[in-house]
Amino acid sequence: MNTPANGTRPAAIIVALTVAAAVPCTARNIGETAQLTTPLDASSGGNDLRFSISAGYQGLFETDIDGGGDFSVDRVGLELNAQTEIAADWRLDLNLRYLFDDYDFSNAVKLGGDPWSDITTLEMDARFQWWVNSDLAVIFGPFVMWSRESGASWNDAVTGGGFAGVLIRSGDNLAWGGGIGVSSQLEDSVLVYPVLFLDWTITDDMKLTSVAGPVGLAFTGLEFVWAFAEQYEAAAGFRYEFRRFRLDDTGVAPGGVGEDSSFPMWVRLSYRFNDRISADLYAGFVAGTSFELDNSRGRRLGSDDTDLAPTVAFTVRVNF
Repeated sequence: MNTPANGTRPAAIIVALTVAAAVPCTARNIGETAQLTTPLDASSGGNDLRFSISAGYQGLFETDIDGGGDFSVDRVGLELNAQTEIAADWRLDLNLRYLFDDYDFSNAVKLGGDPWSDITTLEMDARFQWWVNSDLAVIFGPFVMWSRESGASWNDAVTGGGFAGVLIRSGDNLAWGGGIGVSSQLEDSVLVYPVLFLDWTITDDMKLTSVAGPVGLAFTGLEFVWAFAEQYEAAAGFRYEFRRFRLDDTGVAPGGVGEDSSFPMWVRLSYRFNDRISADLYAGFVAGTSFELDNSRGRRLGSDDTDLAPTVAFTVRVNF
């Protein structure tokens, strides 16, 4: 993604039911409708507490960089989620996410050869849902994220913000809405972006949803899902990913900032083992990958784009 000369970045369109400036996405249950499409059951009395653990891997195969050299990435992610009803019309989701990206650059000419290697990201967020009535919910919450290369300071790698929006149910088959998100950025201006929500059940077996994609830092996504058998799903989707992280003090940009943005596209096959355990297998391509390298004051030192990168991924989720 190209950045304007003044260092600011155009607002990104967010299509996600798990909303933050950039949040890792992991597995979901097969056939799971969006958590935001149904108001809370007042009879539960706030005693409903559920947990889930999701884990995933994604590999980007060796791919040429336009200005010379090549790169590959191995990525693993873990997500812990807790959901509870805190009142008759209120729901709270708490998320803790871990993402590890192992970049392998070879002679990336325009990026200083080997601009960064291992990137660790930790993210926490809280999402509140207030159901005003059976068809309207107000959704809001804060988030905080640390993203840094091994050896860089955690204190210099923190960003945070929040979002607020509304969700509308239009009948039994469609939930949609929007809002605004705000996020700080490492050595860059505050990012303000629109937020969109979508979950559309087209038929009993098909839907279009913004809960989309394998492990990664997703800024926007959309997936068409077909439940073609009782325990199976097939899907095709795409999303925009964006990651910006603090670099260590020994590389080509000491204490600087690296950036990786791209558009993954995939097909997915999923299987539900039982009511608690499901697994997803992905295959596809990552298009439009753009790397940028800034110094510790946010000044651009280099940037480059890449060829289309083949990718595979898998995720597993366990509900409790």
